Amino acid sequence: MAPSRERENTYSMKKAYLSIASLLACITLASCNGDEIVSSDSTASKESETASSIANIFTYRLELETPSVTTYEVGDVFDFASIVVKEKTFKNGTIEGGAKTLARNEFVVKVNGHVIEGNFTFANAGDVEFFLSSAAHPEATANFKLTAVQHYSLTNGSADKVVLTDLPEKALPGESVTFGVTLLPGYYLENGVKVLNDAGEEIETHDNLDFTYTFTMPASNIVIHIDTGITDFTISKDQELIGDILVEDSEDTADTFSATPGTKLKFQAHETVDTSFTAIYVDGVEVAKGEDEYYHFVMPHHPVVISAERSPKEYGIETNAASLTLSTLKMYTDAESKTEITNAHKGQTVYLELVTENAYVKYIVTVKTSAGNSLEVTPDNSGKLFTFVMVSSKITVEIKEDDYSKYHGYHVTDKAWKFTDFGSYSGSSTNTFSYGNLTKSLAFESNGTGTFDGTPFTWSQEKDANSGSVVASFETSFSSYEKTFYYTENLVVMNPNTYNNSSWYRVGIGSWNENSTIHALGLDDGETRLFYTVDENDAIKESIIVNDGTVTVNPTLYTDEGKATLAKGSEVSLTSDFYVSLSEDAGFSIAKGKVKRSYSLGIGEGSSEQITIVYKNANGETITKAKNGDTVTVSLALSEEATAAGLSIDTPSIAVDDRYSSAALTPVEGKENTYTFVMPSANVTVKALTFNPKIYEGYAALGKYVGFELYSYTAKDMADYSKSYGKFTREITKAGKFVDPSATATKKPGDVTELTNSTNGTFLVSNDSGESRFNKKWFFDNGTMATSWGDEGVGGAYVAVRVAGDFDSSTLTTKIHWMNSGESWALEFYISNVLAGGIFATNETFYCGVTFEMTGDSTRIEKNATYTVKLDGQAIFTVANETVTAAK
Repeated sequence: MAPSRERENTYSMKKAYLSIASLLACITLASCNGDEIVSSDSTASKESETASSIANIFTYRLELETPSVTTYEVGDVFDFASIVVKEKTFKNGTIEGGAKTLARNEFVVKVNGHVIEGNFTFANAGDVEFFLSSAAHPEATANFKLTAVQHYSLTNGSADKVVLTDLPEKALPGESVTFGVTLLPGYYLENGVKVLNDAGEEIETHDNLDFTYTFTMPASNIVIHIDTGITDFTISKDQELIGDILVEDSEDTADTFSATPGTKLKFQAHETVDTSFTAIYVDGVEVAKGEDEYYHFVMPHHPVVISAERSPKEYGIETNAASLTLSTLKMYTDAESKTEITNAHKGQTVYLELVTENAYVKYIVTVKTSAGNSLEVTPDNSGKLFTFVMVSSKITVEIKEDDYSKYHGYHVTDKAWKFTDFGSYSGSSTNTFSYGNLTKSLAFESNGTGTFDGTPFTWSQEKDANSGSVVASFETSFSSYEKTFYYTENLVVMNPNTYNNSSWYRVGIGSWNENSTIHALGLDDGETRLFYTVDENDAIKESIIVNDGTVTVNPTLYTDEGKATLAKGSEVSLTSDFYVSLSEDAGFSIAKGKVKRSYSLGIGEGSSEQITIVYKNANGETITKAKNGDTVTVSLALSEEATAAGLSIDTPSIAVDDRYSSAALTPVEGKENTYTFVMPSANVTVKALTFNPKIYEGYAALGKYVGFELYSYTAKDMADYSKSYGKFTREITKAGKFVDPSATATKKPGDVTELTNSTNGTFLVSNDSGESRFNKKWFFDNGTMATSWGDEGVGGAYVAVRVAGDFDSSTLTTKIHWMNSGESWALEFYISNVLAGGIFATNETFYCGVTFEMTGDSTRIEKNATYTVKLDGQAIFTVANETVTAAK
């Protein structure tokens, strides 16, 4: 084995470099002819002859400089360009010219008899002898010898656990190798040392008992494995801020509490609702968060502590301070320094100090979390300083400031008003209320707000007064409306309903004075209500009256209309008579619970100018006004011109200017065009028109008709119909009236217009006050008439036939054929079983006065009958199998 230094030099050489050494290959070649050699001491002539007969002798030699490095690693390439090969020529033993340096293609190299083309690669360990010859003169040769060796690598297969000291990177087979073992922290030697060759076979190793080991290098690469155990080290962390410790590149998401050295770990840090942090430390060394939002570290060979530089987490506080117009806000947590803040942390007391020069400003302060939860806000005695305890949430502070100086000191403000409801739709009633009987609350705040039985409102008043009215505005999710409160020194009255223009049948009555006793009087008209209080002498101190939708504060009450004597409290009742003076020239009487007031009498709009209308009282005096409850007589007179023209006075109509009141005209027996009525509690007008009593004299359609209501649920599947339900009687008069002979005199008959003087046609009925259902277009022909039950169509109808004046309606019957749910139908009237007329309806048209001609086996109109419908002898439709076909 070569010395160690030479081995290292040999291993480090990759290219061969030549040093000059004299290698002489001398080859002498002689060529002699058959002539006889002449010795050198012959005569001159003889010598000359001899010289010309002997050839020259050439010989060649190869010289080369042997490589300075004679040992190579298997796999190395020997480059022949790295050596110098020279050829010398000798003539007759004497060198001729200089030595020629041969190129690679001018000499031949052989190894073991094989020609080597190009360079040579050492394939195996051992000596290699190279034979060189001149390509031009093969007899000129030279040779040299080189040695190839095989080094093998040594690898630490447990480098992540141990350090192997004095271990060479490579060694030659047979060399003795000794190395030391140093364990990294966290590992311990468990089952010794294994040296394995390329085949995985274990090489015998000697334990030197000092943590060094020796083995003989085989002809193979070797890997040294140290069988170790590993020690876990604990991981401690800030449990509140540090999340789970996770193993890198692992699907296991469980928290890691200990790990072996070298384990790659990661974690996230999170602020809590109460705590933030400014830095994260692993064993006291600050670590930065990665792009993946994790903190990363490799488990060292000792326990680890993960900590955070903690700080209380602060949350922002937003306020509407910028929108305040009467005050400025100072917000702070330090009550001594009052340093203003915009953030605070959980548990801190936050002070909200409102600074204003207006002593009458009041505040409503609400504090809410980001989730909308309200925090408790505590005011101090001044009402200008509020506090709340901060929680772990963004906070919104809303401050509402109200100027209570606007109505400060007004009569209605700052009083504990209470009220209750009094009254009903009808009937007289009385009651007495003490303050304790009042169950609902009413408040007027100095800032122009208030509450009415819990419902908020805003109010306004031009100037303060001990009596008067206050207008309040209400805005709810359902409606907007106004309400007026009428008040005296101690009383208040309002309409308790929650909509505009509502009736005063029910009144809210109240007081703020705990010593007040309220007397209430409700009259039977449903809308007159009187409230008053009395003093110790029964004198009326204050009063409010509601009448006809009008409220009067402190009217004067007298014993009679002469207004000579003031009424006492005991003289105002439902059984007494007294007078209510609203003003110097306005008022009304109340007689035993009834309001007596004068209302106007007038002429109705559109009344004929040819008719004079006169109103008279019970004494026969002409009047233009009357009190409610009085009997009024109205007389109608026709002008001479109208009388000469043959006109008459039509039945008049009366109108009352109040939807809750009514009046009816009653004819005065024995007096033509004279009527009476009872005056309602409202203005009245009477309207009268003229008419021509002979306008349709001689017309074919005149006469008395009896008929039925005809519609699907009475007629379908019925062949005969004679029930009395729905039967009616009407007469068409020459005066153009549609008269119900059974109607009372107060019922106005309908007006007939557009009637044609022919046996068939149409006419219109209007103004039938008794039966508005007949106010429509009618069809008539040959003593029958019909109209639609609705606005149009024939599926429901009124049908009638003309009868004699003394006709017994019980003798009227019908035969009916109802088709296709009333789209078409046929009807025959019979009086005492004698055919009196027929009607056919189809295509939403009535054909009155028709006849029906049976065909086939049919004997009458009924279901499945076949027949022809004829009008004035002319066929207009055929009916077969419930199908109607127009005649050709």
